[in-house]
Amino acid sequence: MMRTTIFAFCMIVMGCSGKAQSANAIVNHKWILVSAKTAEPTDLNNRGSKSTDLFAQYPPCSTDDIYHFKEKGVFVSDENKDICQLPATHTGSWKISGKDSITINFGVQDIIMTFKISSVSNTDMKLITRQKLKASEADVIYTFKRLD
Repeated sequence: MMRTTIFAFCMIVMGCSGKAQSANAIVNHKWILVSAKTAEPTDLNNRGSKSTDLFAQYPPCSTDDIYHFKEKGVFVSDENKDICQLPATHTGSWKISGKDSITINFGVQDIIMTFKISSVSNTDMKLITRQKLKASEADVIYTFKRLD
């Protein structure tokens, strides 16, 4: 379950000046999560130490996952080399709404999340979403690096 929750946290895309630009910036590219931060310190891994750096608390098998936004709204996540659970690849969908929102169906355990597209470039993207973290809710900022 933690693997699935972390996987869902990870999906994010950044925005440009419009819907078409955002889609063009992410489609047919592979992305890897490099950061997940929040202003609310949280002990995500139950080790007794709260931190705003959620990514540092993820299990190693969740830190190398690759996310591919394909044409026609197809979303594929690949657990890469360090596999948390099988199957190692999941297929879902993605859709940009307006100029600064993306909804991702992760294709696993009915997880569907909507993110605000904060920024997107040829090298990275940032997505923001409000999430329940333990006993409270907080905005989580996900930063992805483009791999291709």
